[in-house]
Amino acid sequence: MATTTALPKRSEVKIDDTWNLETIFPTVQEWEAGFSRVSEMLPALAAFSGKLGESGESLLQAFTTRDTALEQLGRLYAYAHMRLDEDTANSTYQALNERITTLYNEVSTTTAYFTPEVLAIPEEKLAAFLAEVPGLDLYRHVLDDINRQRPHVLPSDMEALLALSAEATDAASRAYEMLNYADMKLPPVHDEAGNEVPLTQGNYLAKFLENQNQGVRREAFQAMLGTYQNYSNTLAATLAGQVKRDVFYARARHYPAAVAAALDPNNIPVSVYDSLVSTVAGNLPKLHRYLALRKRLLRLDTLHMYDLYVPMVPEIDYHVSFAEAKRQVAQAMLPLGKDYVDALEQGFGARWIDVYENEGKRSGAYSSGTYGTAPFVLLNYQESMDSMFTLAHEMGHSMHSYFTWQNQTFVYGNYTLFVAEVASTLNEALLTHYLLQNTEDRSLKMYIINHALETFR
Repeated sequence: MATTTALPKRSEVKIDDTWNLETIFPTVQEWEAGFSRVSEMLPALAAFSGKLGESGESLLQAFTTRDTALEQLGRLYAYAHMRLDEDTANSTYQALNERITTLYNEVSTTTAYFTPEVLAIPEEKLAAFLAEVPGLDLYRHVLDDINRQRPHVLPSDMEALLALSAEATDAASRAYEMLNYADMKLPPVHDEAGNEVPLTQGNYLAKFLENQNQGVRREAFQAMLGTYQNYSNTLAATLAGQVKRDVFYARARHYPAAVAAALDPNNIPVSVYDSLVSTVAGNLPKLHRYLALRKRLLRLDTLHMYDLYVPMVPEIDYHVSFAEAKRQVAQAMLPLGKDYVDALEQGFGARWIDVYENEGKRSGAYSSGTYGTAPFVLLNYQESMDSMFTLAHEMGHSMHSYFTWQNQTFVYGNYTLFVAEVASTLNEALLTHYLLQNTEDRSLKMYIINHALETFR
């Protein structure tokens, strides 16, 4: 039996298929210089402790000094974590990522006095600062949000202690990432022709779970889940560590539960979360009907987990190159206007996207970057319809970031997770509409609708 080629090493990937992180820092040496500059700002950040309430000018200077440090810190972190995600086994980038995480926590610890001191300024005095000091009004919403979270803010020394604990309490998450992306090796499996082929995090869905051959799906599913089963104790320990971390911070900040602590920074009531869960639960019969239809169309006696992703339209074998996916996504976004499509195509041409899977690369997909950089995208493109929709989805995030950074100051150059998925899912809806409008093939239309339904499931 033939064996297919293993994943390429990072050094073997064509430059045009990689993201251009050199636009953040041309070399690691320049990253080191940036790291030193932020490290040297720590005394200046500490110098404002005890002085925020002295005058509006002092408060404004403290804000701007902190923003300068955080903006530079964001660029350092973006470069380090994306370099690491290219090849999670690369010890150089592991070290950069660990060091920037430590520096982030040092900055957080150094500025832990900030929120308690702002809350200690009498309301009338703060109002006078805002009225009298040019430039301070920019921070009005920031100050309002600090005041909103007053019940969960601790004294300065306790805030510093919590900030100091962050690196230690993140250990479970970092251990999981190293296990999942760098150390865990998946066994080879067989395709429908009986050839031994590599199983990877990137090709698991498109090549195997979407395969019309149930035996291929079953073998890949058992190989993937069996590998995780081999590390069940380690995975359970990392999950327990993460849960304990969340509970610890919720209790430390006097929240009734970890879910409230997670939602409050974005000012989302727990009732919104509860409503979402109850709405989903109330509509489970529709999901069950859909799964019954899937079972019938696939002509299965029993519907297994590995049968949930295969398209229900077997006569369509859909493949789309990355170049064609970019073209179709750009066409689908035309309703959003010329400025949007021009920026989208700029990103396609300027190497914002790290396209294909390679050995050690982080699985999945995301949009990342920071204020002052390009909004980069990590993909593990597999020439499937799902991969094309992932491109549309992640570029929705990146366009959201791009236009935010073009039109907002650093202070408000971000958006909450609660609204983040609006831009990305809109792109998916537009792509679905475009594809349906541009084919007369009934089977292909069914295939596209099947894909859209799967995004709900």
